[in-house]
Amino acid sequence: MPFVPSDNPTGAYQRIFTLSDGWQGKQTLIKFDGVETYFEVYVNGQYVGFSKGSRLTAEFDISAMVKTGDNLLCVRVMQWADSTYVEDQDMWWSAGIFRDVYLIGKQLTHINDFTVRTDFDEAYCDATLSCEVVLENLAASPVVTTLEYTLFDGERVV
Repeated sequence: MPFVPSDNPTGAYQRIFTLSDGWQGKQTLIKFDGVETYFEVYVNGQYVGFSKGSRLTAEFDISAMVKTGDNLLCVRVMQWADSTYVEDQDMWWSAGIFRDVYLIGKQLTHINDFTVRTDFDEAYCDATLSCEVVLENLAASPVVTTLEYTLFDGERVV
């Protein structure tokens, strides 16, 4: 059974970030590449969410909480969580943000995921390239859009 000590060191991070007018009408995400161990995120005084997998990235949609101009980001990090039990390995026990934190601005209609597959013939001389693309529309109404892709061999279009 995981044990979380009652004496749990806690760190607080605070940063003001500024968004220009160009961020309006976009989905705004904040991504943490590494925080050990348990952490909570607040933007402009509003609770955003938490994560406790210190070796995993964590991404939060903060679109509804941010505004043009100055925004306040607060992160509360606790050293111990029930996930600490699983992460117990030969390493230093330290807590905090140890990798990058950054904002991502996506258009409301955007590529959410894609897969590119190459199937070769038996002689490995010729191949068929197939692409599977997942589009996401977060706009309030349907959108008509066009998706094009081009295959290059160096500078030459194939």
